[in-house]
Amino acid sequence: MSVALAADTKEELLLAVVEHGTKVHGYDDTPEFREQIMKEFKQGTPPV
Repeated sequence: MSVALAADTKEELLLAVVEHGTKVHGYDDTPEFREQIMKEFKQGTPPV
């Protein structure tokens, strides 16, 4: 399953994803976690 989010900046998107990951899935907010998230960012509109 995947989720598509939109944000005005990469930083705003990163904060939203980190908050979801830590609160919903129990991940620790570490530099490695943030780096892994940023590797998965994709530009554009997701497929329908």
